[in-house]
Amino acid sequence: MKQKNLRLAAGVLAGVMTVSMTACGAKNTDTAADTATTAAAAAVSTAEEAVEVATTEATVEEEEATAVSVARDTIEAMRDVNSLHQEMNMTLEAGISAQGVNTSMKMAMEMDADVSTDPYLMRAEMDMSITALDQTQETELEMYAEKPESDFVVYMRTKEDTGDGAWTKTTQSAAGMSTDLYSRAIYEAIADNKTDAELQEETQTIDGKECYVIDVALSGELFTDAIGAAGEAIGQSDLGAAAEGTSAPARLYVEKETSYPVKMEVDAKEFGGAIINAVMGSSVETEGVDISVENYTLESTFEDFNDIEAIEIPEEAKNASEATDDAAKAVTEADTEADDEGGNGDDAKATGAAAGAAASLDEVKNAKWTDMVFALDGEVHQIPFAYSEIEDDWTIDLERFGLQDGYVLNPKDKVSGTIEFKNDDYDDKLRVTGGFMNTGDKVADILDTDIWSLTIDASRSENYPDIMLPGGITWGSTADEILAAYGDPTEEPFVADSNGYTAYNWFIDYRYKLRMEVYDDGGLKEFMLEDYGD
Repeated sequence: MKQKNLRLAAGVLAGVMTVSMTACGAKNTDTAADTATTAAAAAVSTAEEAVEVATTEATVEEEEATAVSVARDTIEAMRDVNSLHQEMNMTLEAGISAQGVNTSMKMAMEMDADVSTDPYLMRAEMDMSITALDQTQETELEMYAEKPESDFVVYMRTKEDTGDGAWTKTTQSAAGMSTDLYSRAIYEAIADNKTDAELQEETQTIDGKECYVIDVALSGELFTDAIGAAGEAIGQSDLGAAAEGTSAPARLYVEKETSYPVKMEVDAKEFGGAIINAVMGSSVETEGVDISVENYTLESTFEDFNDIEAIEIPEEAKNASEATDDAAKAVTEADTEADDEGGNGDDAKATGAAAGAAASLDEVKNAKWTDMVFALDGEVHQIPFAYSEIEDDWTIDLERFGLQDGYVLNPKDKVSGTIEFKNDDYDDKLRVTGGFMNTGDKVADILDTDIWSLTIDASRSENYPDIMLPGGITWGSTADEILAAYGDPTEEPFVADSNGYTAYNWFIDYRYKLRMEVYDDGGLKEFMLEDYGD
């Protein structure tokens, strides 16, 4: 197994699980460091959904305190809190077995953050380490976040990088994201008797504070919507189903005097195992790969309620260039065969070129979507097709993915569909991503392999390429036109009311996949085509 493969995968998977548990996700995870950014931005808010719950005004006698009454008191007390300090610790240990090779992966994350609301502002420092194949990668980050209007903006730099251009900025829609200060959804579930919770008879003292102790079984269903939102951020709309049937035992500590949350401990081993396998199962070929989560714990503490000094984002951070908010960059597969150091990649390149042989626009219009043909600015391609067909116009900055020294793929190896393409003819809001596969029989440089996955998102762009898809579908096509061309989707459509679009998914023979996002105002604005291969 390639060491770089495992390190990148480890970072992304841990980030996804943290986002799922805290249910707020900034999308930018270009590298393991950026994965940490996503996880931290999520962890700061630590809220599954901003759902306003009407609590009844009831007088609860102290001697009759219950888990329900304590949770209700916490919700009420936190209504008047507009700032706090949070510390979060995460530990993840997993065993990985593939092709007869056994290894382990460990990840640890520590974060200190000040958060305030109205308006939402955050500053945080985070230390993160990933150990795999006896190598450790450590990252220290400085972060800020704000929600000036309808967008959520995250600013980040590594602590050692303080020169010009050190900061990066990511902007994404805040729809579906919460700016809550604590894990409110958990307390709401307890208050509404929607989960099993038990108040311990004895209080405990935490940092000098007498605290009620609540043990609660957090069912996976409680996080289904949150995980689904996190899955959307990494291009996996069906990830929410992975949590169903799982549980995550948690212990909550609530200060008796103030009803403020003091500490939360979560044993997410079962939950995390389900998410990790779901991510791996949909991101890479997992035949012969076994992943077991041995330990996954989250611990958060809260203090300094309404006592945080004004948070000011540095001007150099605000002036940083905009980064693309892709969710999981360069997640690579475990090797399926041993390295063939003598290969030159020519066969892989030739194979892709043959698969993408030219066709006319009429042939595209009359094709079935499973033919995987499409036209981009009048040029016809068929997935998988050689990157060389488009490399003159659509470039890749491999250094952004930590691949500045180059990267090779073994035969049948894939890189997931999150590598970003840029074209100077179009604006920066156009999002084009693809995945690479070595379809040849020799080791090949990644740029000499084929594109097996392609996504083009023009939903925010004002300047984008012309496209033609099978059935004559193009930008602006309506849902009725798309369904008439392709038939009923194989999955229940996902309706994003807050964002004003519906996502349609087709998946045939566990090989061909099509995704289309059709907006209420403007029709088709995003599509994805994937051919997983034989």
